[in-house]
Amino acid sequence: MHWKWAAASAVGWPVFVRALQWLSEFGPASQGRPRWMLPAAVSSIMAAQVVTGMAVSIIERERSKETFAWLRTLPVSDWHVVLSKFVAAFVFCLALGLAWVLALWDVGPILTLPQFVSAWCVTFLMASFAILCQIAFSGRVAVMSPMLVVFLVLTAAMPILSSDQSFERMLALWRDPATHVWVWPVCAVVEALIVGATYVSFHARDTHSLVK
Repeated sequence: MHWKWAAASAVGWPVFVRALQWLSEFGPASQGRPRWMLPAAVSSIMAAQVVTGMAVSIIERERSKETFAWLRTLPVSDWHVVLSKFVAAFVFCLALGLAWVLALWDVGPILTLPQFVSAWCVTFLMASFAILCQIAFSGRVAVMSPMLVVFLVLTAAMPILSSDQSFERMLALWRDPATHVWVWPVCAVVEALIVGATYVSFHARDTHSLVK
């Protein structure tokens, strides 16, 4: 991964969220939503973009330097290659989570530990899905697929968020610690499926197709 790009993302993340939170103070809270909703919602979308960019970086660097071919000449299995990408994503998302805490430490309401873990798990899933798309596809399809999923999820959620009653129900679920106890194993199962699908895709492709 380009370390300069990773460092710029980690530093730029708190700066962006703090600036967004500062700007949101100048506008009224709309439809009864608190002002912290704007920086929290938009920064969540930005998180999806950042982790997608991370996936593009760690895979496209291999393609541009054609090191996938070199890796397959080494005494390492395809599992080692695939898992190394997810380990890199894991470390990057840990740094991203730390940046999130630094950016929102005084913006209420502060995330509880279960809420933070759930938010981090979903972000890591997004990063993992982006890696899968980079391995399984190429070109614009690989880049656009994760963001298309985010767009479809947000589109499906709009009717729920537009209703004050539904919004309050979703907020109550989010504040209930029991909800997050169910979120974590679901995320773990989905993550295992993504890793498995990535390995199958990588193992099935010949070296020539991987460097295209």
